[in-house]
Amino acid sequence: MESDSPTTLNRPLYLHGLGATPTGEKVDWLHKQFTALTPHIDYLQSGVYESLREAVVEYKPDFLIGSSVGGYMAYFLAGDFDLPVVLFNPALPYRNGFVTEVSQQKHPVRDIFVVIGFNDDVIKAEDNLNWILRNANYDQVTLRIKNAGHRISFEMFRDEILCFFR
Repeated sequence: MESDSPTTLNRPLYLHGLGATPTGEKVDWLHKQFTALTPHIDYLQSGVYESLREAVVEYKPDFLIGSSVGGYMAYFLAGDFDLPVVLFNPALPYRNGFVTEVSQQKHPVRDIFVVIGFNDDVIKAEDNLNWILRNANYDQVTLRIKNAGHRISFEMFRDEILCFFR
């Protein structure tokens, strides 16, 4: 298999956003470049965080990727399992009812790569930045602010994941 992934990290778990599905160009690329697990997640289902914890135990990813609510979940899973994480417009500042089961543990996340769309009208960039400044270990964070909205293009998704490895 030809791959442009420049690392030994090869087993991502990708957590899509609320209302999204694990289909399309981004997911196709993940499967082409990595041995990726891209489950369909119903974030409104009771026990979703515990199900994701079980998926991490079973699949044993070596890094996580999350978008929006998937980014929220991926951040806390990364802390629980000491995994690096790539986040796209994560819903970190918003603790909604459907994610009440996520333990707000203080396990440090060792390698956080965050892509924030400056023009995001769903999760405000300023809210995400403030949350990260208050809660993340600055030495562990790579923060990239892009001229983008909430929906990240395939090209930006691909390029930012590849940048994570540099």
